[in-house]
Amino acid sequence: MDVALQHLQEARVISSIHKNTHPAKYARCLFKLSEALRQVSGQEAEADERLKEAQSLYFKTIGNIRATNVEKPEEFSLTGSDQMKEENFNALVHISQR
Repeated sequence: MDVALQHLQEARVISSIHKNTHPAKYARCLFKLSEALRQVSGQEAEADERLKEAQSLYFKTIGNIRATNVEKPEEFSLTGSDQMKEENFNALVHISQR
């Protein structure tokens, strides 16, 4: 788990460089980091922080998508009260860039 966590923390640093131009990629990275942190004892608070940041970027991103699309795709129908899932972030990031 330590290696996976280290990899995700490094990925967060790298993806943060482009978070203004590619917020969905950064949000997905934060989400995956929050999942890994949640499995480490004593890291629950940091996991919650990363998840909140990921959710905020997610809703900002889908808000921008909805503003430019006439139709709302089913995959973007999540509301703030729903639980976030990996599929929500995957829908925003092409498979070749995950």
